[in-house]
Amino acid sequence: MRLKLPQPQFEIGDTVFVASLKNLSTFIECPNCLGSKQWSVTCPNGDTFKTGCKTCDKGWNNSDGRVAVFTIEPRGERMTVGSIRVDTNAEDTISYMMEETGVGSGTVYYAKKVFATEQEAIAEAVGLASDQEQKVFREQQKRTEERGRTGLIYPDNKNASLEQEGERLRMKISELNQKIANLKCENQKLFQKTEGKPS
Repeated sequence: MRLKLPQPQFEIGDTVFVASLKNLSTFIECPNCLGSKQWSVTCPNGDTFKTGCKTCDKGWNNSDGRVAVFTIEPRGERMTVGSIRVDTNAEDTISYMMEETGVGSGTVYYAKKVFATEQEAIAEAVGLASDQEQKVFREQQKRTEERGRTGLIYPDNKNASLEQEGERLRMKISELNQKIANLKCENQKLFQKTEGKPS
């Protein structure tokens, strides 16, 4: 029995639209220090001091009063089929290479992401963007829990607004403020004891 090969939807030279994602980023005022770059901390004994904001702290360059907001833009990229590959042993049996990205040594585009119209490609890209945003948001939450703070905010249009993220960060900051206040007060007590000792 002869195996019937799957037939590609497009031919070499056809104009197609590829579902793709573009990562975009912008900076906004830090929701926790409101751009001041500092936190004001009050000890239980009433003493106050300032420290660099731990939300917009970049580590190597201190706080700058801003946080990065990342978004994913779904697109339908117009391209021209340059080559076609059929592999019956692969999960995605049909794939294409495009003239715009190189034939023979360029990017491989699987048939499930290649469409005849821009509208179809964008519709597929919207689904890909949703999956990617969910993944990035979960990774960001994990990093936040591990580090105890975050300098990045990844909005998720379906499950988390910027306000919700800001509230979560404020709760974390409140916990950090208490820890910092306790440490500063303990340091002051140790310093006073040391100063009171006879030389």
